[in-house]
Amino acid sequence: MKKALPLCSALLAMTASLALAAGTPAGTRIQNQASATYEDASGKTLSSTSNQVLTIVNPVASLSITPNGDETQPGQQQNATPGQTVYFPYILTNTGNATDSFTLDAPQIAGSITAVPGSIKYYLDANNNGLLDPGENTPITRINSLAADASASFIVAYTVPTNAAAGGTILVSPVGSSVFDPTKKDGDGQGTNTFNYNKTTVVQNGVISASKSVDKSFIAPVANPSGTENELNYVITARNTGSALVTDVVISDVLPQGVDYVSASTPNGATPVYDAATRTVRVANAAIEAGGNVQLFIKVNVKANAQPGPISNSATVNYKAGGVDQPQIVTNAAITTVQATRAIALGPNAYPAGDAPSDSYVQGGYSILRNADTQMVLVGNAGTLVAFANTLKNNGTASDTFNLSAPALRVKVRNANGTTEEVDVPVSFTRLDGTPLYDTNGDNIPDSGPVPADGTFSFLTRVALPANLEEDNDGNTTVHSVVVTAISVASSSQDTTTNTIADFRAGTVLFGNATPDLGVSTDVVNRSSAPATSVSFPMDVVNYGGSQDNFNLNGSVTFTRVDGGNVAVPVRYYLPNAQGTAPDLTKPVTNTGAIAPGTETQVFAVVDVPADAVAGTYTVNQRVTSPLTGASAAYNANTVTVTANHTITLTPNRDGSLTSPGTVIYQHTLTNTGTAPLTAVTLGQSVSGPDGFTYTYSLDGSTYGPAGLFTFDTDPATPGNQPLAPGQSQVVYVKVDAAGGLSAGATSVLTLSVTGNFGGTAGNTATVTDTSVIIAGTLSLSKSVDKPNAVPGDNLVYTVVAKNTGSANLLNVRVADALPTFTDFVSVSGATSIALSGSKVMYSVTGASGSWSTSAPSSLNVGQSVYIAVDTNNDNEINALDVLPAQATLTLTFTVKVQQ
Repeated sequence: MKKALPLCSALLAMTASLALAAGTPAGTRIQNQASATYEDASGKTLSSTSNQVLTIVNPVASLSITPNGDETQPGQQQNATPGQTVYFPYILTNTGNATDSFTLDAPQIAGSITAVPGSIKYYLDANNNGLLDPGENTPITRINSLAADASASFIVAYTVPTNAAAGGTILVSPVGSSVFDPTKKDGDGQGTNTFNYNKTTVVQNGVISASKSVDKSFIAPVANPSGTENELNYVITARNTGSALVTDVVISDVLPQGVDYVSASTPNGATPVYDAATRTVRVANAAIEAGGNVQLFIKVNVKANAQPGPISNSATVNYKAGGVDQPQIVTNAAITTVQATRAIALGPNAYPAGDAPSDSYVQGGYSILRNADTQMVLVGNAGTLVAFANTLKNNGTASDTFNLSAPALRVKVRNANGTTEEVDVPVSFTRLDGTPLYDTNGDNIPDSGPVPADGTFSFLTRVALPANLEEDNDGNTTVHSVVVTAISVASSSQDTTTNTIADFRAGTVLFGNATPDLGVSTDVVNRSSAPATSVSFPMDVVNYGGSQDNFNLNGSVTFTRVDGGNVAVPVRYYLPNAQGTAPDLTKPVTNTGAIAPGTETQVFAVVDVPADAVAGTYTVNQRVTSPLTGASAAYNANTVTVTANHTITLTPNRDGSLTSPGTVIYQHTLTNTGTAPLTAVTLGQSVSGPDGFTYTYSLDGSTYGPAGLFTFDTDPATPGNQPLAPGQSQVVYVKVDAAGGLSAGATSVLTLSVTGNFGGTAGNTATVTDTSVIIAGTLSLSKSVDKPNAVPGDNLVYTVVAKNTGSANLLNVRVADALPTFTDFVSVSGATSIALSGSKVMYSVTGASGSWSTSAPSSLNVGQSVYIAVDTNNDNEINALDVLPAQATLTLTFTVKVQQ
């Protein structure tokens, strides 16, 4: 038979005291990565990201048994007659952060009498109805495998001695402990634990016991139910377990929030009444004989927007025994858990519902057009980063995390050999400040981190277009779409949005003779020259692409030699002199340097006529090619007319870069353009620039020595030195070694002179120049965390160190770090090694102008970033006037607490 459970009013506390788990779940991966932006001396904006640090949350044991109560105010109480067995329902909740099992230990005992020895038992209330049903009458000492936040119902039973006198009391407090950590207990009153006392008072009269049950343990309410999807049915039973008649029995039930009343009935003939103002169902019964019972049936509908979690409800029973009012009886709590609904909306920036107006915004230098659920960039330029801002909204009823994915964008590229192929360009996701999104839930997919119900999360969807992107300018005929999908990790709920690039613009260049205005001339220009002299042509390179580009300069002229052979002479390129009228021979170049879109750069093409060149007219063949985009243009209209010799040539001029300390090797081609064998050369050097550059030379690329006399061995297999025959060439190697401590931008220019020796007869002297520039290092960004493992409530201290590893100042340095998911902000501070007078560390939560302060922020939301920088010119702003000197550091210390 079922045993009903008479309870007292203190059981109402059970409804309000359902505990929550101890914060962040065990095994959670708290990951974090810092980022920084800065400018170099040329004003170019660069960025760095730190290493990613990881802290894994360890399990913590905790439990709660309810209702609570001490000896003076027990949580539950009832009357009982001698020899009667009483039953008290309890709820044990795992308030730890990992699945755990729990031992039900020996209870605490108090009162004027004691229960029958050995009669105190624990029983599992498997269906949570507060009754000891058939099949539940096996005593237990343990509750197994409760997930974090999960609860289990159990019953404490004991028997009143048959010789107990009226007025005697029995008090029992059940005790539970964690199996994972047996020191964590509830019910024994030790430490922070509470007692869970129930009280039985012995009477010789009628006694009411009461219980309440519900037909559903879980429910997922829907917005438009077609049947009983949202329906709950409660049954309240009042039973006379005493030895005499009870009268004036009134059952009352105040309906919980989150439900709507539908109907009530009773099989006992009484009529229930519902008071909408107090949300109370009440039914009055005249009397109940010993062993009899009355029941109340209540039907409710759970609201579609009911918050996830338990709907817990107890009823009360008032009655008289022997004409005297008895203490109010409170039933067990009937609990139904509302399951969370999962829903997501994903759309354009600020419009997750996909209802964006027809407008635009600027992101990363691109104008982004948005309309409804689509965003578009009209033209994506080769070699640039296209970033769309997207926003998702959690339309569910509980916090959720959303995985983000998008298939790679298929594009066509042009290879160096002129062929084309299709390649996949990966899509990446970052926060709005550029910090990468990572995986917070261990499924190896980047995600949003937890987003609260009705909360939003904005992020960047980024596509790095290849530099050698092939042109596609057919308007909307062919569009290139990135379909982003956001999927709830708690369900299959998902949504998509589309980001589109309508056209691709490849790098485009125009190349020809220089003109005063933007553009080139295609007129034929002829220069006359004697052998062993040079001529020059002013040339314009126009960047007609959509993004900044640079172009390698190449050219050659093929001359016929007096011995009947041919020789291809490379064209040398120089920047113009101050007047723009001639080449500046101290400024050789092999690349135009950066050219903004829609602008041009002028260079001079210099052709060296060989000493043995046959008279005639020769075509100057030139080409410029972008190393970024592959854009290329040729110009072959100009000519050199040779008007009418022991000679040599040495080509080309070289320029390069190296670090301090560092090494670079240049190769030059020495050619015998005379008519006699070249037996030796004398190398001389002239160096301009700072100290710290050392030059050595070699003809074989392995043995280097100082400038001086070098003889030839063109055939190592033949003993003795072999001269360089007419028309033959020899590589001259120049090794440049830079000492440490040189500043970025330090430039050394070598003028290498080579004088030919033709079997004792002196020849001409040929020269080249090598320009070597010291480059600075980059901003290094390192990050550490003080705990690889933590428990909820622990502080994590992140340390981010930004260091200028180069030898030149870096400008406008800003370090950003986002508050990781599963953490709460504690504090942030900054420090720097910069010793400049007036320098001070400043903070911002947006990085925007006017937002900087010397006071660190006192709060941050999850995902929000804190920025730090150093104001070195004391203007209370952070901009390109603020410097991070060579080897200087900026340190961010960021303390957060693991959520509990």
